[in-house]
Parts: sequence; C-alpha cells; structure tokens
Amino acid sequence: MTARPSRQAHRSVTLHKVAERSPDSMKGIVTMENITNKASSMADMGNLQNLIGDLNFPSSKDQIMSQLQQKGAPSQVIDKLKNLDVSQFTSADDLKSKLGGMGS
Repeated sequence: MTARPSRQAHRSVTLHKVAERSPDSMKGIVTMENITNKASSMADMGNLQNLIGDLNFPSSKDQIMSQLQQKGAPSQVIDKLKNLDVSQFTSADDLKSKLGGMGS
C-alpha cells in the first residue's frame, strides 16, 4: 500500500506547476490576483462617467487626460489612456470601449 501525499504536499506541487507556466498559458486560469486586479479595474472604470461627465465630444486624448488628472482619476485609468494608440474620441462610449468597456 502506497502512502498518499498530504494535502499540503499536493498544494505545494500544484502551486509550483502553476508558477512555472508562462503568462500566455495563464490566460484562462482564475487566480486571486486576477480577480483582485479585475475588481480594482472595474472600480476605477466605474467612476469614468463621473470623471468625464462635462467633457464635450469629440475630444482629444490630451483634453481627456487633463480632465481626468484635474478630477483625481486613478493612475491606472490615466496610464491606460496614455498607452492607447488613439488621439481622438468621438463620444464617451467610444472612450469607454477603447479603455476596456468597463465604464458603463
């Protein structure tokens, strides 16, 4: 009769296997870090409508970034906007969709 590994040993092996995976192979795996990042991102983007509410569209990326900075938007939102390869947004919905569609 062979002894079964303890639960702790099994967890350790499983975590080690997950840690060895490349980022591409982790895309479909749900982890607490992924859940936390998604929740944080959704909270940041949830305020987007309040932050850009008085902007007139079409609006340039620079105008939008200035507005977001003045209103104290989270740095994640500003960084995401800064990294977009877009210079003009036609509407608030256009901005939200290009930022990830979470600002609705």
